[in-house]
Amino acid sequence: MKPSIKLSANTLRLLDQLKRSDLPSLGAPQGSTQLSPGEISARLDALADEWGCCHEQIVLLKAAALFWHDHLEASHEISQCIHSPEGSFLHGMMHRREPDWPNAKYWFHRVGDHPLYGLLADRLKGLEGGQELEEHPVIRNDKWDPIAFVDRIEEHFQNRPGALPPTQLMSIQQVEFETLIEWILNAYQV
Repeated sequence: MKPSIKLSANTLRLLDQLKRSDLPSLGAPQGSTQLSPGEISARLDALADEWGCCHEQIVLLKAAALFWHDHLEASHEISQCIHSPEGSFLHGMMHRREPDWPNAKYWFHRVGDHPLYGLLADRLKGLEGGQELEEHPVIRNDKWDPIAFVDRIEEHFQNRPGALPPTQLMSIQQVEFETLIEWILNAYQV
């Protein structure tokens, strides 16, 4: 079993800067007011200058932060221009929330077998209700399965019997976001 990610001090500080009053919806934004794109850029730019982040990190972090704060179109404009597995991951997350599930799956397929998937699976197993994730697989062979997560969200929106509750799905989405932020901060160090 791979070790789980323990969020670093920098990740916790960044997540504090990107804190929301509530968790993002599973679908299209519900109209709640969060950080504006300008506020997001200012906060990320200040941390990036302090930490000496590289360009790739900043672009990925901005796309992720815009996604987290319901600016899906702005996130999409950035993520579709990032030609890396992490860019495809963000692109898939954004399309999942539209919801455009086939397009989300397409982008998650483009990610390939990412090392992040094992780390994410380990973190999710520690969530309350983590056993249910094996009954409603979003973890397969000790790896996160983003395609299966798209299916779980689709089941919720279609009110299928036995679908995971939205609160659990939003918690999973939060762990996915936090783990991706940690990955970006670690994998793109200058």
